[in-house]
Amino acid sequence: MKLATFIEASKNTFQQNLMAAVLYGEGVNSSTKPRGGYELMLLLQDIQPQKLLIGAQFIQKWIAAGNPEPLLIDPHHIQSSLDVFPMEFSGIKANHQVLAGTFDSSVIQINPQELRLQCERELKTKILILRERLVALYPHTKKLTALVINSFPDFLRIFKSTAGLLEMSYTTPESLLSAVTQKAEAESSYIIEAYQAFTTQQELSSKQMDDFFTGYLTSLEKVANLLDRL
Repeated sequence: MKLATFIEASKNTFQQNLMAAVLYGEGVNSSTKPRGGYELMLLLQDIQPQKLLIGAQFIQKWIAAGNPEPLLIDPHHIQSSLDVFPMEFSGIKANHQVLAGTFDSSVIQINPQELRLQCERELKTKILILRERLVALYPHTKKLTALVINSFPDFLRIFKSTAGLLEMSYTTPESLLSAVTQKAEAESSYIIEAYQAFTTQQELSSKQMDDFFTGYLTSLEKVANLLDRL
């Protein structure tokens, strides 16, 4: 299912209940479909189950086409959840495109300390999981490469929110990763190597695996320490 087809199906199915269809994330202003699919928020007036289930059929086709589940949400839920999900909502506010209806992103007001706390908590949690999985999978190069590739989108999301906290500007993912790691006085080459493995899906070198994970985890820890100091 194409993006335009999904938007038309949303309008035809939800009709007046649909306030806005909002594209966010990597798919915004992109000429190609992102690796993880299009991230969409459907802003609805009423999100009671009976109002949502009328869209089950076309939403399931959308998911089967390789896209994540759309975020089905109402204005009250946004306002009442900004303190719980500051990272997610700040990401939507910073990078979105309204494809149908109207959406005023100025209603999203994020508390910087709440955003800092979520960034630090999620980064430290991901580091703990990465370290545990490293021990469980070592020395299997293919499995360790998959670990790096599959976990990297979460780290990238945290880096983007950290850059927002630090009011950093960047033009590419590489410049983002370099800017944040340099601010943390960390070595950026390991973070960039992980990003390249993610984008190319190429296997990491087994001969350098120990050195890579030592540098990678050390750099991530320094970014976590930076967040702790903010």
